[in-house]
Amino acid sequence: MSATCDLCRTRPAAEARMIFQLGVPSTCNVCWRCSCKVPPERFDEYAHRVLSGDSPGVVQMQLLGPPPVKSPQMLGADRKRGIDQFANLPPDGQEAYIRPAIEAGIPIHGKRYYSELADFPGDPRAWVDDRDETRRLLEDRGWSSEPLGVKARDDGPPPAAPLADDIVEEHVADAIGHKGTVSKAEYLRTREEVIASHSKAG
Repeated sequence: MSATCDLCRTRPAAEARMIFQLGVPSTCNVCWRCSCKVPPERFDEYAHRVLSGDSPGVVQMQLLGPPPVKSPQMLGADRKRGIDQFANLPPDGQEAYIRPAIEAGIPIHGKRYYSELADFPGDPRAWVDDRDETRRLLEDRGWSSEPLGVKARDDGPPPAAPLADDIVEEHVADAIGHKGTVSKAEYLRTREEVIASHSKAG
């Protein structure tokens, strides 16, 4: 099979799996890594969310929970492996993880790349060396981790998108159309009312 994985879009697909999206069967080409990330009973949900545009790392973390907290001894072992964790990948696969970090000016010596912390494959910020750095990254992104004592950030609902100028003008014309000619002050006041009513509705 020469296709690229439909989920991570980076590795070659190793198998085609049947998934059900809203009860409709379809085929999903997956690589060995994406195929074994989640238990078989949760794979349909994982595939559906990733194919809908969610980050594979985020979906995996939400379905499986945060990565286990490592002891200092285990972190030390991870540090020793560092870049070597990609030794089994072909050179272009290694570069996909290492080059973005180097270009972003993030030192990777002594660190380990955790796909669970990545916002996208190759995310340079997913190179961390200890729990403190992991905690800071989770807090910065608003993600949660019970073992690390990090709570998800609640930013509230997103602000309403501003109305496009042509839509504002259309609403203003509707509001003052029956009056005929109006003063500049009344036009501006009506325009502000249209924009304010949209902000409240959003």
